[in-house]
Amino acid sequence: MGYLVEKYGKDKSLYPKDIKKRAIIDQRLHFDSGVIFARGLAVSKSIVFKGAKEISQEAIESIKEAYGFLESLLLNNKWVAGDELSIADFSIVTTFTSWNVLVPYEEAKYPKITAWVKQMEKLSYYNEVNATGFEMYKSLIQFKLSL
Repeated sequence: MGYLVEKYGKDKSLYPKDIKKRAIIDQRLHFDSGVIFARGLAVSKSIVFKGAKEISQEAIESIKEAYGFLESLLLNNKWVAGDELSIADFSIVTTFTSWNVLVPYEEAKYPKITAWVKQMEKLSYYNEVNATGFEMYKSLIQFKLSL
């Protein structure tokens, strides 16, 4: 995503040149790939490729722990990496909404995540960025669990 912003972006605000802001965005991207995405991927693989029909309590707790980390990142921020929308928001929202199919989050327990997702959904291009792929993933998981 950083490459795409650098190469094609007219507005660099999604991945700013300021090294401190960029470091925070990079940290959030690594948090996504190393924590949130990794935890849900293990569950998805067990369902899609190994035929699992339920999610272990350990996996549920692991994903919920990641939700808690995300909630804490949003405590003092409008977006996941600060006060401005960034590529980290796009990365994390696709992961988070997908894993919500596996382990639905409780809106009351995660009010910051709830507000952030609603902000993301209001973006004019949200459906192009996330909704179509999300529906495909959701259908796949539901189909595999029904077999």
